[in-house]
Amino acid sequence: MELESPVSLPDLSGHTVVLPAVSVGNVGQLAVDVILATLQPKLVSQVVHPSLIPCCGGDPLDPTSSTLTTAMQLYIDTPAKLAIFQVRSGLLPGQGGAFLADVLSWCQDRGAERVVCLTSSHAHERSDSQLTGSPMRYLATTGLEQARPLPGSFTQLEAKVQFPGLGKEDIPEPLVIPGGGLARRLLAACQDRGMQGLVLRSEERRVGKEC
Repeated sequence: MELESPVSLPDLSGHTVVLPAVSVGNVGQLAVDVILATLQPKLVSQVVHPSLIPCCGGDPLDPTSSTLTTAMQLYIDTPAKLAIFQVRSGLLPGQGGAFLADVLSWCQDRGAERVVCLTSSHAHERSDSQLTGSPMRYLATTGLEQARPLPGSFTQLEAKVQFPGLGKEDIPEPLVIPGGGLARRLLAACQDRGMQGLVLRSEERRVGKEC
């Protein structure tokens, strides 16, 4: 993962790194755009990673800007202690593991305190307990839950009970985020590295027009 050559990063100790998962409906990326439009943090650098599909375009947050936007950017809000990655492209097939490893190594090398991943999942994959109430769910590493207990209003993602089509001998992973991209793998990688990690998941719901 490479930043622009003249960039000098501040100390990220105590910072939270926010990263969207490329997921169904682009909900995580849209949520990051809301954060950027609200906080208006400083654009530190465009980010280059060989796992991302290259792209280039105008600044979607400022139509008057002459700055080009590429597949990934890094923003920092020092007062809020946030380092925010925005991903505006997809990942090349089979490159997700390398991408996660590099991003998490970057966070560890710079002393970031925790990683928060914003993602989404297919609404039609909901379980019965998810049909009412808030569509928001979370998953957290053991380290984060011990260091910073989450508010009681947060609902943990329920384990999936039924897996139609699988044989009795198959043992699937009960915590799944269908359509959620690399979110669950990121959380598992944070757990393995002893990092504080949090996944915030919403449902992607499509609203159609009546004929």
